[in-house]
Amino acid sequence: MDFQVLLLNMLPPLSLDEMVGLREPSRWLVRAEGDSLKNIGIFDRDVMVVCKALEPIDGDVVVVCIGPDFVAKQYCERLGRSPLLLAHNPDFPNIEVGDWEEIELWGVVLYNLHKVSR
Repeated sequence: MDFQVLLLNMLPPLSLDEMVGLREPSRWLVRAEGDSLKNIGIFDRDVMVVCKALEPIDGDVVVVCIGPDFVAKQYCERLGRSPLLLAHNPDFPNIEVGDWEEIELWGVVLYNLHKVSR
């Protein structure tokens, strides 16, 4: 038996609710759709835990509303310029946040859950 598994079996049972703070009213589960973040490990149909109470900092993955659409991208601050929303797949464009676009921060992604097998 693996040492880490043995240690986990000796601890009290784990609660996913408690680990990711799902009982907090600002935390939401959101299903990813698409492959724009696949190169940083967020895949189509993954479940993301999103906090609506946080402001993003450089490097955070965020969910934003652009017009009627929701997208997830990595938030990149740029000195003296508007932020850039980075796609981590060359098939998708980065999004430059400008005054002319209707972009609203929906939340900051704290955790990503994806199926490993079966």
